Amino acid sequence: MSHNMSHNMSHNMSHNMSHNMSHNVSHNVICHIMSSIFSPLPDDTFSLAKCIVFLVVDGAIYWIIAWYKEHAFPGQYGVPKPLYFPFTK
Repeated sequence: MSHNMSHNMSHNMSHNMSHNMSHNVSHNVICHIMSSIFSPLPDDTFSLAKCIVFLVVDGAIYWIIAWYKEHAFPGQYGVPKPLYFPFTK
């Protein structure tokens, strides 16, 4: 399980794993229902819901990085804030 969790720290891998799990579930089970995303496949301990949580967490991390970079390095016409601006009043 830790192997799957470490792979999901990359948004590309978590998207790929969630797609593969969705594909496997759709072939093993007739249709997706909300209760089936919380239960793992018979051969695995990692559920589709965990992949979705990792996608949301990865998105939040990338949003914070983009927000910081936009304020610290605004480009040609902006006024840059100091690199430590999140820790100032």
